[in-house]
Amino acid sequence: MLNVTETYQRQSISHKITLLMLVIGVIISSVEITERLLSESNYTDSLAIELDEMAQATTPWLARALARSDLATAKELLDETRNRNPHLSLKLTQNFSDRAEVLYDYRYRDTRTRPRTFSRDYIVATANGNYQLTITGHDSLINKQFIKAFFYNVAMEGALVLLVVLVILLLLKRSLIRPLHLLADQARELSLSNLDKPITLKRKRSSSSKDELDILLEALESMRGTLQSDLTQRNDIERALLNEKEEKRETRRLIQQVEAANQAKSQFIATMSHEIRTPMNGVIGMIEMLRDTPLNDTQQHYVDVIYRSGESLLDIINDILDYSKIEAGKMQLENVEFDLNEIVNDCLQLFSATTHKRDIELVGSITTDTPLHLKGDPTRLRQILVNLVGNAFKFTSSGYVFIQVKNIEEVPSEKPRLHFSIIDSGIGIDANKQRHLFDAFRQADTTTTRRFGGTGLGLAICKQLAELMNGTIGVNSKPGEGATFWFTAEFNLPEDSANRQAPSSSLALSGKRVLSIHCSPILNKAFGDHCHGWNVRCDSLNDPIQALQRLTSSTPDKRYDFIFVDQFIGETDGFDVAKAIRRIDQYFETPIILITRERTTNFTVDQLMPVTSILPRPLTVQAIKNTLLAQATGVMLNELISMESKSVSPQRKLNVLVAEDNAVNRMVIEGMLNKLSIEPSFAEDGKEALDAYLSAEPPFDLIFMDCEMPEMDGFEATEKIREQEHNKALTPTPIIALTAHVEAMHRQRVFDAGMNYFLTKPVTMEKVRESLVSVGLMQE
Repeated sequence: MLNVTETYQRQSISHKITLLMLVIGVIISSVEITERLLSESNYTDSLAIELDEMAQATTPWLARALARSDLATAKELLDETRNRNPHLSLKLTQNFSDRAEVLYDYRYRDTRTRPRTFSRDYIVATANGNYQLTITGHDSLINKQFIKAFFYNVAMEGALVLLVVLVILLLLKRSLIRPLHLLADQARELSLSNLDKPITLKRKRSSSSKDELDILLEALESMRGTLQSDLTQRNDIERALLNEKEEKRETRRLIQQVEAANQAKSQFIATMSHEIRTPMNGVIGMIEMLRDTPLNDTQQHYVDVIYRSGESLLDIINDILDYSKIEAGKMQLENVEFDLNEIVNDCLQLFSATTHKRDIELVGSITTDTPLHLKGDPTRLRQILVNLVGNAFKFTSSGYVFIQVKNIEEVPSEKPRLHFSIIDSGIGIDANKQRHLFDAFRQADTTTTRRFGGTGLGLAICKQLAELMNGTIGVNSKPGEGATFWFTAEFNLPEDSANRQAPSSSLALSGKRVLSIHCSPILNKAFGDHCHGWNVRCDSLNDPIQALQRLTSSTPDKRYDFIFVDQFIGETDGFDVAKAIRRIDQYFETPIILITRERTTNFTVDQLMPVTSILPRPLTVQAIKNTLLAQATGVMLNELISMESKSVSPQRKLNVLVAEDNAVNRMVIEGMLNKLSIEPSFAEDGKEALDAYLSAEPPFDLIFMDCEMPEMDGFEATEKIREQEHNKALTPTPIIALTAHVEAMHRQRVFDAGMNYFLTKPVTMEKVRESLVSVGLMQE
């Protein structure tokens, strides 16, 4: 059965239709023939002949016996006939005028379901009366006559069915099979090269009606159109991809060119930085030594101008180098621990001289909820603050510059985000000029560079550094109302930050009353913002007479515990005000803190007598708080000593080698070391330095090593020195690198070579001291 099905499935549609029509025709014809043959009962001709022959042989003898009224003989005759033909039924009836009497009745019992029967009556007339013999013949349903008629009908019906099938097949082939073959041939010939050739049927059709072939044709045409559209789209996509590939290739080429240009630019800037720093080291170093020689006022003024000009030039070089590194994506931030108070205080101290000369109040404030111990890049944070504070001083001729730091996070976080604001009372900035402030080489006004100097890179560098710290930067300003430059930055907390919380000052200062006598509103704001958190009552007066009147009339319950007095309150001397306060009995021992811009060493003993403590500007709220705590707890700080930090000269004579190929730089470093009572030996290249090290007796205590020298550079010389120390198990000699390069990559190379410290040119006295302290040869 499975093979028949598979064979049928492999046939063509025409063959399948032929087989189906033949099978269906045969089935229908057979059913119709069988039904007709079975429903008709005229297939009894043989039975009729048989009955007639039997009647002819039986009725004469039966008539004689009945004529004699011999019923017994008649019955014997009928029984004999029945025995000879058991399939016949016999019935003898005598007819009277008013009734009929059955004389003999034999019925054949046929067990077949549908036996074929045939009956015929025969009249037997005798002198004794009329008799009727009924003979019934029994035959099978499918007898010979039936079979003959069946085959005849099958032949006739089969011929008719075959004729009909052939006619239908001819019609199907013409109207269906041939068009299908035509469509198949056209579809088979369809390819990418002839998709524009339409698929057609060569026949006449009415435009108003469609049959299945038309639907199939439309489907094939739709498929052809879709393929043609897809091919067009694919070609377009291929062309676009080729163009994109070409554009990418061109883009890569341009990127490579830009990268090469950037690399060349970075190399050029680094080289120029090195080449400029090398002579600048001689210029600034010689000027620094010249400043320590006896000079008249005019000469001192000229030297100061040259020194400041050299520092300005270095600032410009540093700005250009920083911007190029950030632009090239080579700026890497450090992640070290630092104290935020120290950063803010360093920025304030850096501008202390400027505040004194220009009478500008510089104040720093850090809110109490701001974490002070952080991890991040303190150098770059200090750079942003110094740049923004310096920018504020450029545009502020009088008034104040206020540094404010607050915590943005409302809840404690392991990555605190801080908000820094630098607020000034300067000239302000137009709104339409603010949008370009942070663009490179752009300033608020084309006259800014002529009036105040600068490259226009400072704010652009601040913006990029703030973004590197996951922050933003902006400005709020109106002309004539000052400006507020702000930026945000994200830091980390040290692992032991929980153990570094500042001790609470609430007990020592709680309930205290403070009177401030000065003319600085920004100081009132900074100090007043913190007093509430300390539970301190602070009053401020800018008139010394009113202040003395209030102190004189104050009752014991409103007595002030601390008094701040500015050195100059308008035209009034603060020391005179302090003396007047001391003459008031209840304030004879009250701590009086003098706020000043001058160094305390300039004051006489008579001036200092009424003053308890001196607080030098620029001020931070933390410094004010520390002063109040010192006075409140009785831990007195000796603020009357100069704030300058001085380094102590080495306790013994040091044997120092300086490897430097530039004669001017050798003179500079020699002069600076001589000030520290050090007489160095010199080598002009790395080979001479190595030979001097190997032959030194006693061994050198310290080596200053220039990185770029002829014959043998400082890196190779250092490596060979370290190799000798390792082979001979000698104590390593401290080596301080002298270089004009400031890039992080170059700095890392210095440490990889085995040097201990990194000293950038131009070399200053302060840098030399720091380097000696760092290697443990000098104490602060």
